[in-house]
Amino acid sequence: MERDGEFGILPDGRAVERHRLESMGGVAVDILTLGGVIQRVFAPDRRGQVADVALGFDNLTAYLANPSYLGALIGRCANRIGNGRVDIDGVTYLLSRNSGREMLHAATAVSTRRSGQSRPPRPTACTCRWRARMAIRAFRAPCGSMRSTA
Repeated sequence: MERDGEFGILPDGRAVERHRLESMGGVAVDILTLGGVIQRVFAPDRRGQVADVALGFDNLTAYLANPSYLGALIGRCANRIGNGRVDIDGVTYLLSRNSGREMLHAATAVSTRRSGQSRPPRPTACTCRWRARMAIRAFRAPCGSMRSTA
């Protein structure tokens, strides 16, 4: 079973990597640099038999073709923001409505389908970093860097 290394190549030529994190208790998680997707989670049962207990795809093509964002890290908020608007410090922000009249999770193709740069993983941590060059669709203000650590 492959662990760390190249998982696939995006249509624009950028590589998507897979990194494995492991715990002392026998749990292992495979994370892709494609939006921080959790591809596989291996865990032992009460008899010590290890199995993949996560839903995930075996190849990059399947992730790019699937509209459900399976295994993806959620965007800048989790849950729904009613009417696609939020007031912060007296300023009203209008957000993209991606679930009827609401914004759901702020997860868009912008963040979950991008391949980020990753630092070499430690046994229990991996850092992927993406930088937004423009406003993310759900949040129309410039976003700067989006960093995710698992």
